[in-house]
Amino acid sequence: MPNISDLLTTNTANIATNATAAANAVTAAASAGAYEVVSDAAYTSGSSAIDFTVEPDYFYTLEFMGVGITAGGAELEVAVSHDSFSTTKNIQYWISRHDIWSNTEAHQKGGDSNYYFNAYGRLSYGNISGDTDPQSVHGLIHFAQKTGDYMTYFGTIQQPTNVSAESNFPQSVRSCGRVMSTDSINRIRLKPNNANIVASRVRLLRRS
Repeated sequence: MPNISDLLTTNTANIATNATAAANAVTAAASAGAYEVVSDAAYTSGSSAIDFTVEPDYFYTLEFMGVGITAGGAELEVAVSHDSFSTTKNIQYWISRHDIWSNTEAHQKGGDSNYYFNAYGRLSYGNISGDTDPQSVHGLIHFAQKTGDYMTYFGTIQQPTNVSAESNFPQSVRSCGRVMSTDSINRIRLKPNNANIVASRVRLLRRS
């Protein structure tokens, strides 16, 4: 029969081995490109904007579910800053949609006549639904910046057409954009162009 000292020694060794294996698994997952959850929250009371802290040399994915805009709806936009929104960077953006309701394709770009940029990038084609409408928006955006280079993003959302809920026709909207500066971006903002944004869940993921 083994004595207590031997059992404690064996148990301690097993704990150390398991801890090392767990640490190695985390390291392996990170090196393999596993995502880290930076933020995961609901915004059901309404916010003028939802801000996230970011840094260069990482690949980020912003996922959102159940997004609506108070006061009947508005456009959904993204904005970025290198100084925690003391200033806002200009973005060149391109957005396209396929509308199953009218069977049409359409696209838009930023408004400046020479370089087609604004102080935001559009994510929706026209208004998304209000927060009391059962046609909330779901989607995701990927974005990244290499130090000393331009931040870029691309993404897609499922944006229902603004018709009755009984005829809730799907609409595919795709967007991409480039920040017009090589400054290191440290904030990204999800916002409406009017009123407040609500969301049942918004999650920011980061991968090295």
